[in-house]
Amino acid sequence: MRFRNKFWVVLFFLLLSACYTFKASSIDPSLKTFTVTAFDEQAANVQPGLGVSISEALRDRILRETRLNSVPENGDIVFEGEIVDYSITPISPQSGETTSREQLSITVNVRYLDQKNPARSWEQSFSAQENYDATKNFSEVENQLLESIKTQLVDAIFRKSFENW
Repeated sequence: MRFRNKFWVVLFFLLLSACYTFKASSIDPSLKTFTVTAFDEQAANVQPGLGVSISEALRDRILRETRLNSVPENGDIVFEGEIVDYSITPISPQSGETTSREQLSITVNVRYLDQKNPARSWEQSFSAQENYDATKNFSEVENQLLESIKTQLVDAIFRKSFENW
């Protein structure tokens, strides 16, 4: 009896995994290449090179998780964008108008241009935030915050571009 129950549980999970994939990339078969241009840095106080860093991270993610090939220009899909907000905001006021926590927020505006089927093109803003201890010197935590925010932004852009939910 015990063996039979385990058999059905295993069979159920095998059938479930055959019907559902966790990496749900969905790309039109006619699309073969993509281009990611360096995102412009339009926001005030943005760390120099952040636009290039986000663009490269997006390009690397697409190369790693899709069958598309990267080309320097005129890809079947083109990603363009700009960093439009880079701000630090207090989030936990304390008595005496000081804060214990602050939040770094970054917003990028992205254009996804499908050269083969322009009707599938879109433009959208993506934002990500990270909180940090306001008693720390921002320059000491900035790179760590930027890596986390960059990962969040690239995840959101990738999901919007290639995954059917």
